[in-house]
Amino acid sequence: MSQIKHVLRLHPSTVGNMLNLKYLIFYSRNTGKKLLADEYDNVSLPNELRYLQWHYYPFKNLLSFNPKNLVILELSHGNMEQLWDDDDYQDLVNLRTIVLFGCKNLRKIPKLLGAINLDRLECARCESLVELPCLNHLASLDSLHLEECRSLKKFPELPKNISFLYLQETGIEEVPDSIEHLTGLEMLFLSGTRVKNVSTRISELESLWVLDLSNCSIAEFPETPINLRELRLPGTEIEEVLSRIDRESSLTHLNLSGTRITTVDVASLVISFENLDHLKINYCDNLKLLSEVPPNLSYLEAHGCTSLEKVTFIDQNLFEVPNDIFMIFSDCFNFNKDSIDNIEETAMFKVRAQVERWILLWESGCASQSLFFCFPGNEISANKFEFQSLNSSINLKIAPNWRIGGRFLAFAICLVADLTNCSDYEYIERICEYQLEATSGGNEKFQTKWSDSQWQYFESDLEFSGEHVLILFNDNMVKKDKDYEEASFEFYIKGYSSWGDDRFDIIKVKKCGVGVFYVDEDQFDEMSNGESDKDQIDETSSDASDEDQIDETSSDASDEDQEMCNIEEMSKDVSY
Repeated sequence: MSQIKHVLRLHPSTVGNMLNLKYLIFYSRNTGKKLLADEYDNVSLPNELRYLQWHYYPFKNLLSFNPKNLVILELSHGNMEQLWDDDDYQDLVNLRTIVLFGCKNLRKIPKLLGAINLDRLECARCESLVELPCLNHLASLDSLHLEECRSLKKFPELPKNISFLYLQETGIEEVPDSIEHLTGLEMLFLSGTRVKNVSTRISELESLWVLDLSNCSIAEFPETPINLRELRLPGTEIEEVLSRIDRESSLTHLNLSGTRITTVDVASLVISFENLDHLKINYCDNLKLLSEVPPNLSYLEAHGCTSLEKVTFIDQNLFEVPNDIFMIFSDCFNFNKDSIDNIEETAMFKVRAQVERWILLWESGCASQSLFFCFPGNEISANKFEFQSLNSSINLKIAPNWRIGGRFLAFAICLVADLTNCSDYEYIERICEYQLEATSGGNEKFQTKWSDSQWQYFESDLEFSGEHVLILFNDNMVKKDKDYEEASFEFYIKGYSSWGDDRFDIIKVKKCGVGVFYVDEDQFDEMSNGESDKDQIDETSSDASDEDQIDETSSDASDEDQEMCNIEEMSKDVSY
């Protein structure tokens, strides 16, 4: 019942008399406010219920209900102070999910002694919740949500196999030594808590791959497990970087934005270069030096580092260049000229490497290639981009091919634009439309885009100031030469206020430049012939095998198990 149009008064025995009722759903804010039961302290519910969803549940508890058959219990925004007394043993063997989101009066959670199959407990935004009982007997519990339970100060006692723990913006002050017992923990979120100390025992959690300590008061870099993939430390009081990361660390994503670091010397880090892939250091006001940036780093945000003077990169010939590269140094207005030169040189080396890889795998197929660099300034390097214009369009002559064999053409793009108002938009698109004209008189038209949506980790709410230089490339800028003699380019930057909205504003391109790469085809012939599609075939076969296995398993499921699956699917579809 989600579309009640008029106030409906509920008699306490109305639902209870529906003895065979298995699904009861009162859903949405309007329904909750129109369904009244002010004259009664409680309402009877049928014991056969398997799925109970009642938003804005008006009563203080569930005392008149035997939940022995219940699989899903969802009472978001309810008025309860408790579910039932701890002294009253409940048969909860079928219970899989409890959702009590936004129950502001909820003060305690029962011990749930009989809930041996409970795998999901959500109590986010229960602002009166002071503590949890010991839950380490819930062997099946997989995820616990306690976000914004600000009165909760003690780290919960949990079963060792729990996988996902969401404690953002709680009142928790420390991560105790007992954390070492959570051997199945995969993701731990503590952002916005009062945590100052993280036990060194956390390094024992070999299953942990995401640790979020954003905006906590920690001042020391935490001990990290060997298999940790993502570490989030923005807004912490950390001043020294990575002194405790093990040489064999699996870390790929590191966020240090808004910290007090002064130097990031990547060469001295004990991180394996083969693993570090994403680095965020936005708004590090004290950062002055970013040195020896590893060549396999595919994603770097260094926005608003107003004291940053120097950036250097490790010899780019030592490692393979990533397929997708995103590096921004926007609003870093203190750069010296050598740093700008280093960034430009690195960008063009990576473009060349991506071009050669794309051509090498032209016939067999290659993952898409893209590159985006951004840094403050209004000058386009004449050495890197020989063709330049003082507006958003440019025409150029293509050098004739005097060789017998064929060749490829590749174009790298450089733009200058004022990005001051970019933060007003939900996302930005950079568009290149270009036309190639052949000596025979024919022509071909192409379009390519670089959109914020390509980079899922990009923080689109960054505030930009003034003019910036953009260096752009993707695989659609590589074409087989068909005796082309001229090329013309037109560039646009569009700002969209919301996703899916066709309306946009034009951000003016003040200057543009194009660098042309001429690559002979025959130098790649021998290498290309050695390529194999084996990996792709193996992957396809594996997928087919998995599907067969799933189908076979599903066909053997009993009716009761199927009903259980249906109930759980219903719970996933509901927005709380």
